[in-house]
Amino acid sequence: MGLLTKGLLSVSVLKVKTSAGLDGIAGAASERRYPSEPTKLSEGWGSLSDDEVFAGNEGLYLPYKGYKLKVATNHNETNILGLRYYYDEIDTTLAKRLGGDVEWQRISNRRAVDVLLLDEHEPDQLTALVASRNDSEMTEFVRPALTALVSGEVPPGSLSSASITEELDPDFFLWLLYKLHKGERIAPNVKLSGITEMNGAFVGRRNHLTQGVDMFREDSLALVARNRSRLGPAKIGIKHYAEPEGYFELQLIPDGGFQAYRKSKYDDKDLKKLSVALTGQRMVQDIWQTILPPIRDTYRQDKAWRETHREQFVQWAKDELKKF
Repeated sequence: MGLLTKGLLSVSVLKVKTSAGLDGIAGAASERRYPSEPTKLSEGWGSLSDDEVFAGNEGLYLPYKGYKLKVATNHNETNILGLRYYYDEIDTTLAKRLGGDVEWQRISNRRAVDVLLLDEHEPDQLTALVASRNDSEMTEFVRPALTALVSGEVPPGSLSSASITEELDPDFFLWLLYKLHKGERIAPNVKLSGITEMNGAFVGRRNHLTQGVDMFREDSLALVARNRSRLGPAKIGIKHYAEPEGYFELQLIPDGGFQAYRKSKYDDKDLKKLSVALTGQRMVQDIWQTILPPIRDTYRQDKAWRETHREQFVQWAKDELKKF
């Protein structure tokens, strides 16, 4: 269940090309709402503010009562629209065991995925933060549902992946290893506390470091020394010294998505008082809008890395590797 209200916060980032804006999307989603009293397997939109009971199997037996879909302004003065997409699926195991002559709810599962749409002042484009990293769920349900919201426009809107630093330049993850080795900040207000996991691929061979990355270990050095390794995802811990202050444990994914783990904590007393549900929604927005952008900017502007430090780092790793 892809909700922003509990558990691991797993986020895919999409771009929605639309001329309708958030209000137009809200109207289109309102026309495609999940039915209030379904008589069969159904799917449709609801609100991020809906009671969580409707997002699970208990909701199959209840008349759906959702909140109005409306545009709001978040703490960063960004216009947002919080949606939840519901879809029902047959439980094939139960269907085989109980047979077909039973009420549909008894052999079904209710699923739900939260979607935060942000107007980040890009011409005719919105950002969608989708609470799912499940390829099947994204392909079969989320992407078609979002596309349907803009397909009636003239010209029709469309959906695409977010083109950001990690997706365009896999060296971003090598740069993180360099910053960890040097003990340097990865943004003016962001300290890299550690890298606990790092994936790498080299000529079809995969490496997965799960016990932390230490640049004096053979396996960690090998990731760097190979030079052409394709790195990522990476699980990192960071300390953010500007608002919102706190410790954040994240997995950064090459396609631009991310995961936020529940060890992530705010320092601010008021933010600590937020409910679990509101904390998840707030944290996803803070990570996307406030924490990640300066990290990407710092990498993009690191001329010394591209001109000398990268080559020196790779050579250092090769020299150290010879000692093993």
